Amino acid sequence: MRPKFSLLNILVAIIGIGLLVFTIRRVGWAEVVSGITSVASVTIENAFYTVSVLVVLLAGTWFFFQRAGSRPCCRASHRS
Repeated sequence: MRPKFSLLNILVAIIGIGLLVFTIRRVGWAEVVSGITSVASVTIENAFYTVSVLVVLLAGTWFFFQRAGSRPCCRASHRS
């Protein structure tokens, strides 16, 4: 049975934390927080854009099928 935390996992976690602390000390906490805020802002904007595009596509598809279904030339006639 393998141990839950291998040496490689612990080493990767320590290096990751070390890089995070080094970045925060070098750049400064305010810049890190403003970067996180700007990423969150862009994510919200992209989500809003995606939802609005989906609404327009679904509405256009619905209207298309409403119009296409009401024309007699588009109905299938099965004559024997």
